[in-house]
Amino acid sequence: MSRRPYKRPMSRTWYMDHPWYRNYMIREMSSVFIGLWTINLLLGLGCLAKSPLSWEGWMKFQSHSLMIGFSLITLALALYHSWTWFQAAPKAMALQIGEKKVAPELITNGHVVAMIGVSVIVIVAALWGVVL
Repeated sequence: MSRRPYKRPMSRTWYMDHPWYRNYMIREMSSVFIGLWTINLLLGLGCLAKSPLSWEGWMKFQSHSLMIGFSLITLALALYHSWTWFQAAPKAMALQIGEKKVAPELITNGHVVAMIGVSVIVIVAALWGVVL
């Protein structure tokens, strides 16, 4: 047994060397942004429950260009996270109908179409003022 075992040198940007690791790190980092955005939304709900004046202050804060940029970055990361999650779906739920396996692209595309459909329903309901 050696007193000083070999330690493979590893740079701080080891995950940038391989696309799979890079995509994994981006997907994991997206959860931090989504978590911060969720906390912001919960604070807004607290302001709404508190008083109309605090709600107006929160709404004014949301219209700041940095918050708009943060929300857009979070939306982009959430869409990326969803896309990579949908790409993993065929590996987690390999479907077989009779003797034939369902193509992975059909499973991924089915998830994407379902997400778009639910998103359209929620947007239309919000625009019409429907309470779900």
